[in-house]
Amino acid sequence: MEMSKRILIEGLKLGDQDCVRRWIEELVRMNGRELRRLFIKALENKEMMELNRLHLDHHYSTDVITFDYSEKGFVLAEIFVCPEVALDNAKEQGVDGMQELRRLIAHGLLHCMGWNDKDPEQQKSMREAEEEALRAYEAICST
Repeated sequence: MEMSKRILIEGLKLGDQDCVRRWIEELVRMNGRELRRLFIKALENKEMMELNRLHLDHHYSTDVITFDYSEKGFVLAEIFVCPEVALDNAKEQGVDGMQELRRLIAHGLLHCMGWNDKDPEQQKSMREAEEEALRAYEAICST
């Protein structure tokens, strides 16, 4: 299947879309998986709050929610991001907003490939994997 048909990005400008798609494919490959299909969509704060309430029983907005339908060796998922929350977080952390949005995509993908962030040790490993993903983006998309 053509890469552009496996990856659908709606409502987000993450840079050169072809480059972003190559980066996502590379992240999946780096983790020993194959990409079946990935849907990434931006939601407004109110929509994200409702999604979080309906599916996780959390009564607040969040930056990213991932629905993972992956099977062993294959990635099949939906990643919803809230740019408003992501950009607020980026501002608080003193990082670039686009970088934060890409980190959230990587975060969602990593969950689909077996990474967790339930405890401090897992959170540290997840953050290191996210940083590696951002370095991969720079290597792929800065050339």
